[in-house]
Amino acid sequence: MGLGQSVSMEPEGSARERFLENPTLKEYYIAPLLDNSCPVLEQPSTVLETICSFLSLQDLSNLTQTCTLFSSMVGEFLRHKCCSSKLSARLDSFVTKNAALLTQFEQDLTDSLRSQLEDDEDISRQAMYKLLYNMKHYNKQVDRVSVVQDRVGFPHRDNPSYVSVEMEDMLSREVVRVREVCWLQVGHTWEGIGPGVFRVSVRIKIGDSFRWPHRDQEMTHWTVRW
Repeated sequence: MGLGQSVSMEPEGSARERFLENPTLKEYYIAPLLDNSCPVLEQPSTVLETICSFLSLQDLSNLTQTCTLFSSMVGEFLRHKCCSSKLSARLDSFVTKNAALLTQFEQDLTDSLRSQLEDDEDISRQAMYKLLYNMKHYNKQVDRVSVVQDRVGFPHRDNPSYVSVEMEDMLSREVVRVREVCWLQVGHTWEGIGPGVFRVSVRIKIGDSFRWPHRDQEMTHWTVRW
């Protein structure tokens, strides 16, 4: 990128000819500037902010190491991002939707992020990077269910000899404790799911007396129907 005039350092068309001979070759022509100006920094602040919005946190960190002007520009961009009401709205939306089924990690992280968002006047550059990195967790679209709920199929849930519903103090909610079963089976149907890429996971807390209910040669089966 440069000004309207630049000085060619090689015969015209040579870079294009090399590309045609080897299309896989990545070669870029860098036009030398005629003065010490920086065309990027001469752009309006809205343009610079748009450019920064396409960069990862690692790329932003690398950019700050090029010069003090870029460092100042990135710092201002980070400050605007961390002060944005969109962060609080995103956090509130995630917590509201999954309030009853937040993990212990999410409960602790949410408390920490709320404290940072409420007191953002003297936040350091490192803290801003950390805040934005942790907020990526709340970009996920998740739909959680609990085996405590009747809509989730869980054999023997009403038989305390095999399965009991108990209060988990650490999570402050009810969980299912499996005492002894011949096999562990969980079933649930999500309605109205459109095309896309999805991931299904099951969170299980392993106790001291845990043992697999099947033999070594038997496999765990996952079945997905649509």
